[in-house]
Amino acid sequence: MKNTLLTLAFIAILAATTVERATAQNNENQMSIRVAGYEVQLSGKKQHRTSTTWRQWPYHGRIGVFEVGFNDFRIWDNSYAAYQPGERGFMSLDVARSVNLTFNLSTFSSSLLPGNGLGISMALGVAYNQYTLDTPVAFTKTEGMLHPIVTDLELKRSKLRTLALHVPMVLEINPSRNFFISAGGYADVILWSDAKWKYPKHKMRGPYVDFLHLGLTARIGFDDFYIFGNYAVSELFKQGRGPVFNPYTVGLGFGF
Repeated sequence: MKNTLLTLAFIAILAATTVERATAQNNENQMSIRVAGYEVQLSGKKQHRTSTTWRQWPYHGRIGVFEVGFNDFRIWDNSYAAYQPGERGFMSLDVARSVNLTFNLSTFSSSLLPGNGLGISMALGVAYNQYTLDTPVAFTKTEGMLHPIVTDLELKRSKLRTLALHVPMVLEINPSRNFFISAGGYADVILWSDAKWKYPKHKMRGPYVDFLHLGLTARIGFDDFYIFGNYAVSELFKQGRGPVFNPYTVGLGFGF
């Protein structure tokens, strides 16, 4: 955990330095840095003015400090092709208990036009994902694959959990000062994962979750409140180690 925190701090400092240099090279645009909800505006002297005065506001991106959502899987026809018929479907989710929690510790944004109608934003955060199974099962690793196992225990809950370094980057359109639409991509670097079931309580570390997840993201909102959707174009599990499907998330984001 100590090494993880040091890594996050180093990346945040490096990113902040990069943004500050970019400001010096382009004095027509505005940039901002947010760290834990505190914002610093970086803007140079404007060489040109625009007649759309309603767009002359200090620019900052709309990637919120906190996001919460619900997870599900995109199931394909071949998702369980490597499993026996009796095992197929074991990763069906209880969506109401499959949650995503994301804290964007630092955000970096820059307007691309002097009028602030178009901008680009990125963030550095931590994302927690929980995938709770609709039908509780126990897990085992057999011949390099994740399998469900039959047990006499009366299981109450089964879940798979991940913690990731989360880096989204979006292009943002601002038709007005408060309303915005944005779309782009994200990368999740998995720092930790496990599978858990009870009763009694058991944990399995490293259930073959792939270490890098790439995906698409979109947001639409008003001021610092928005609806977002994330779709992973990469699979949750390493190839040949688990079912073949892509996670997606729908939820709400909040800025401060």
